[in-house]
Amino acid sequence: MPTDMQKTLPKGWKMVKLGEVCSINPPKPMLKEDSDVTFLPMSAISDTGDILNRQIKQYREVQKGYTGFIENDISLQK
Repeated sequence: MPTDMQKTLPKGWKMVKLGEVCSINPPKPMLKEDSDVTFLPMSAISDTGDILNRQIKQYREVQKGYTGFIENDISLQK
């Protein structure tokens, strides 16, 4: 029996679990410690999701204690 949310989907769409269509928190890529990476502190992301200030750091500086991102990732905020 369809839920109320499923009833409001456009024709031809179907509801699936998010993990079926994307990777959630995939493993970090294997990089050399001296590799340059783009670093985005939370203050560099606007309320609308725009990137305000990119920084370049060596991977060793940010490999622990930060969430990794790769090209085309999506960031969601509460």
